[in-house]
Amino acid sequence: SWYLAALRALSAATAPLAACLVALPDLLVIGIFGNQWAPAVPLVRLLGPAVFILPLTYARPVYVATGRVDLLLRLSLLQLTLATPAVYVAARAGLEAVCVVQIGVFGVVAAVNIAVVRRLLGLGWDEIARALRVPLEGAAVLALALVSLRAWLHPEPTLWWLAAVATPGLLAYAALMRLRQP
Repeated sequence: SWYLAALRALSAATAPLAACLVALPDLLVIGIFGNQWAPAVPLVRLLGPAVFILPLTYARPVYVATGRVDLLLRLSLLQLTLATPAVYVAARAGLEAVCVVQIGVFGVVAAVNIAVVRRLLGLGWDEIARALRVPLEGAAVLALALVSLRAWLHPEPTLWWLAAVATPGLLAYAALMRLRQP
């Protein structure tokens, strides 16, 4: 129950950032760092979903508590084995390819991690899905609200516009999370 609660809480905390990175990357990057960072905007949008995957990789306490730290080491070696050659090859195609490869490796490692943790703790896939459902729904509502506000307001990439566009969406997300996952 602890692991599912942690997964639910971490997902709920990272989902708004993932939605903002996908829906408002220019407002975030240019608004915070300035115009010189504009070339990074497509990369930030591309990496946004990886932020939602992040809680799926958080399981070190499970490996320690079950006495299976060896599995954590094997998972790290899997990530290194997959990422190193894939990033090397992708680097020849450009930064976008490196981002896609990193997300792919991150997704594979997260899936393997969840499968191992599920078996260690005797959890069903339905329990994992239930822990992720509300934050994922909230992220979808938030992204929709952000895209809608952005289309309606046509904001400039400034901190003021970032706050003006993101705040209503974040409030909607918070309300949904409070109602669906008190």
